[in-house]
Amino acid sequence: MRYQFIDTQRPFHRVVCLCAVLRVSRSGSYAWRTRPPSARQQANAGLLLRMRQLHAHTRERYGAVKLWHALQTAGVACECGRIRVRS
Repeated sequence: MRYQFIDTQRPFHRVVCLCAVLRVSRSGSYAWRTRPPSARQQANAGLLLRMRQLHAHTRERYGAVKLWHALQTAGVACECGRIRVRS
């Protein structure tokens, strides 16, 4: 989250100042920009896509709990449960 903020504020402020204020290293900030998405981020992107499809299919009437049950019924693995679906 901090590195994302630094990346959005780069046009307005120096990276050195942003890193100092947020107490992160400059090298960490530059490494974050080139780092590939983690396995969790990739899984979240796939889950989000499937949730949006299912939500549209149910005419946007399902909440988090029903959507979680529908995902389980569809065979989508949600190992973190309804809390992950709600987020």
